[in-house]
Amino acid sequence: MEALTRVLAQSPEWSTRSIIALLVTALAYIITIAHRPPSRSRDDRSTPKPLTTGYYYPSFLSTWRFFNNRHGFYNEGVAASSTGNFSHSVGPHHLIGLSRSAGREAFFHRREMEMVEGFTVFFPTVDPSQIEPSTGWQGYQINAHIMRTMRTENIRRSLSSMLAFAADAVAAHCGTSSLVDPFDVADRLVFQFTMSAAGFDDLRAGSPLLAVLGPALLRKIEGSTSAGRVLVPWLRTPGYRRRVTAIRELAGYLGDAYLMATLFAAQINTPLMAAWLLVYLSRNAHWMTQVRTELDAVLSRYRSSPQETPLHILQRIPLETWESDLPVLELCLRECIRMHLTATTYRRNCSDREIPIGETGEVIPGGAYAFYILGEAHANPAVYSDHGTWDPARFSPGRAEDKGAPLAFLGWGAGRHACCESMLAKIEVAVVVASFVATFDLMLCDQLGRPMDRVPKANRDSKSAHPPGEEVRLRCCARS
Repeated sequence: MEALTRVLAQSPEWSTRSIIALLVTALAYIITIAHRPPSRSRDDRSTPKPLTTGYYYPSFLSTWRFFNNRHGFYNEGVAASSTGNFSHSVGPHHLIGLSRSAGREAFFHRREMEMVEGFTVFFPTVDPSQIEPSTGWQGYQINAHIMRTMRTENIRRSLSSMLAFAADAVAAHCGTSSLVDPFDVADRLVFQFTMSAAGFDDLRAGSPLLAVLGPALLRKIEGSTSAGRVLVPWLRTPGYRRRVTAIRELAGYLGDAYLMATLFAAQINTPLMAAWLLVYLSRNAHWMTQVRTELDAVLSRYRSSPQETPLHILQRIPLETWESDLPVLELCLRECIRMHLTATTYRRNCSDREIPIGETGEVIPGGAYAFYILGEAHANPAVYSDHGTWDPARFSPGRAEDKGAPLAFLGWGAGRHACCESMLAKIEVAVVVASFVATFDLMLCDQLGRPMDRVPKANRDSKSAHPPGEEVRLRCCARS
């Protein structure tokens, strides 16, 4: 009871719904496994030490914290372990928290550590078998489909459509001093960009509401994680029902299970990074000038007449230029990723072999799950100076702070788990940002249009990247 009181005291706002969810989680845990310690390897000394004291007892309370205060749970687990690694049972699953260089090395470089298997249990993915049971869904099939979509020829083919979508979004605000929600605009644009890259322009054109409903449904799916469902896989929790309903509604528009999986993978982080980048540039005159100088140089090379607008010129810029001639913009994007990609990522040891965790003497048992919080690397004060400040210069050749430790920057994946969407994501962000920066002067405002003198702080403890807690808008005025 004392442990429960301490957990409740740590959370400032407990709604009736939250308390009910906690009680349901506890009941589900008791029904299924009561107080079962993590499974251990053959050599008990080689598995990271389980969490069995303090806030971690009784075990269902630590499971509740895993789902509702993930970063606090992780940081305390790391601090309690001499190696920085620890074990915990989440329902029937043996879960290992990893940290430091040795943990990152095992997590990202070992072939046996499978990403889709890890995410399927702990993250609300789009499972094609929920839409088309005959697909015989397998994680590798989703990865293969996404990789086909992200081929260079597909991105080259769809670039003109992306630029046209962005031009339409910008044109809607030309001639007015209007307020724009950058997170909403980026969400809709990236959704359309990815549909085009996947070869579904006709479907998008035939469903005008899809650009609005699609991103909203994907966000609903993303937010439907259910602790009860992880603890008791057959339990039809409210979160699970919301997810299935959203998946089926989106399937009614798309009709293609693998397209849905591709859109979900692209939509989680890319639009958020584009929006955050616009927000930071609107409050940083130095970096706005640097980005504009670089962009204006590209525009001048492709300008055919003085009367051409930046939006018209952007239509002619080839893919190779977008990839290689905007290095300042890429520095800014990397810093947005470092600041805001602090989420949890998962793997599963899909072999029957134990995987050593560096020289710690510990292992990840066969069949066990592992998780790592990217913020452990991205906010490491030993690597990144003044890590809470947005400073793209930290990635410049003269400083290269991300080279100060192995796997210190994980924005595009790492090792055997590099992000197969990185090329498309970079192009999508560049198109969104370039279209707005080349056309408008941007002023950061609150939702009522009052100027803001600071960029709102992000919630670094969230399970995935999110907009700021405060509503923000960009006032878009014709560029002076």
